[in-house]
Amino acid sequence: MQSSTIVSEFAINDIYDINPNATRVLLIKLEKSKRTKENETNFWEKRVDKKGKMVWEVEHIFPQRAKEEDWDNKNELIPYLHKLGNLTLTRYNQNLGRKSFKDKCKDKNIGLKSGNVKINSYIKDTRIKKWTVEHIKNRGQELADEILKVLSVGC
Repeated sequence: MQSSTIVSEFAINDIYDINPNATRVLLIKLEKSKRTKENETNFWEKRVDKKGKMVWEVEHIFPQRAKEEDWDNKNELIPYLHKLGNLTLTRYNQNLGRKSFKDKCKDKNIGLKSGNVKINSYIKDTRIKKWTVEHIKNRGQELADEILKVLSVGC
């Protein structure tokens, strides 16, 4: 399979729906590639109080159970729910959960724009006010290109 095909597959398929665990591994691999020894973290740490549930979880930027009043473009976004561009990592899945995009970005300590999760640079470094299909596609392509480099596929 050519590397351009692999990138395309990562970017356009419902990667999380196909295999949530593999998606988590890819996101962690990508996140770790963007960190230095100074800001390393244990992405495999399990919660003491949650029966082995991981501390770091996959977060859907547009949530799986989005509230209509928070997402006026919900119907447009539903087909992109499990795409790479709509996924990230977080330690605060319960805090972010079903919130609107604006609310997920608002908190400078744990939000999507906090800078703590490096794979969120597309969100942090832009002035996105509303999460759209176009953002999911663009971010998905960007992440897929980066995954290809990290995995050294086709090199």
